[in-house]
Amino acid sequence: LLAAAIGTAALFQSGCGESKKRAAITPGNLKSNPRTAVAQDVIPAADRKGGAKIEVENPVYDFGVVGPNKKVKCEYKFKSVGTEELVIDRVISTCQCTIPELPKKNYAPGESGVIEATYLSSTHALPVEKHLYILSNDKSNPRYELMIKGRIELQVIVEPNQLELFLNQPNGGARPITIKSKDGKAFAIRSFSSSQNTLTAKFDPAVEKNEFIITPAVDVEKLKSNLTGSIQIGLSHPDTNALSLTYVALPMYAITPPRLIVQEAEPGKHIDRELWVKNNYDEKMEIESITSLNGCMEVTEQEHRGSSVKMTVRITPPPQEGNNRRYMSHRLTIRMKDGEEVSLTCSGWYK
Repeated sequence: LLAAAIGTAALFQSGCGESKKRAAITPGNLKSNPRTAVAQDVIPAADRKGGAKIEVENPVYDFGVVGPNKKVKCEYKFKSVGTEELVIDRVISTCQCTIPELPKKNYAPGESGVIEATYLSSTHALPVEKHLYILSNDKSNPRYELMIKGRIELQVIVEPNQLELFLNQPNGGARPITIKSKDGKAFAIRSFSSSQNTLTAKFDPAVEKNEFIITPAVDVEKLKSNLTGSIQIGLSHPDTNALSLTYVALPMYAITPPRLIVQEAEPGKHIDRELWVKNNYDEKMEIESITSLNGCMEVTEQEHRGSSVKMTVRITPPPQEGNNRRYMSHRLTIRMKDGEEVSLTCSGWYK
């Protein structure tokens, strides 16, 4: 009986202790027991974050779906939640975004602000994920990352997205370009431009239809100097005012490898290397001349194989210019009878 009585008393006291402990952390008792409140992590955020701290309400701005060449206004609300003054140095962007200067850079604890950005959508249909960074004196997060996301959709499509052109075909072998509205709305072609004006097109800006088929005119001589480029087409469609596509053409000749690298070169000591020159259009190749920039490279052997030529190039390093200059650079130019040229560069280091 005595043991039972002692156990009951101990249990009762333990229960009372737990009851008192729970009572000590109820909201009504927080003011009278601040130490307990700190331990339970229920104080305001600004009081429990030491130093300068920044907190953004929503660091990801999702603009949804927009058309091309549209300006999207983005806002990021933030607050200084630390115990010290927040100082924002600047906001930087890694995309085609415009960020106006912040009206102020210093924010007292508890003070709020807004960062604005303007994103300009591209002319391509694609998902968007761009990043901005807030640079501040928040030591735990000195580059606070923001994001702009969404999707660009076009109501007018263009096919093909890339034109494959050829230097040995009339008009560069250009295929017709189809421009068609997805929503059925009529539109007009307002402009057509390309890199270095390599491709042009005829159109009537007064004609409105929901589909156009145009064949661009290719300046093959300009194409030789601009083997890759872009085409921009301006439209009057209310939701898609511009389209873009690319073009690409194979060069007439290719040289492999395009560069030779020499290590441990010694003045006057010959180095022989092998290379190939190929006509990419499988046509007969006739070499008119081979010249060396400074006479340090020469072709000692040639072997024609169909539309390719195998060559042996001899490199003779010139005298070294001073003891401290170890680098050398040379170039070999091969000119064809049709006027085209290919070049081989050689670089290296003296022993």
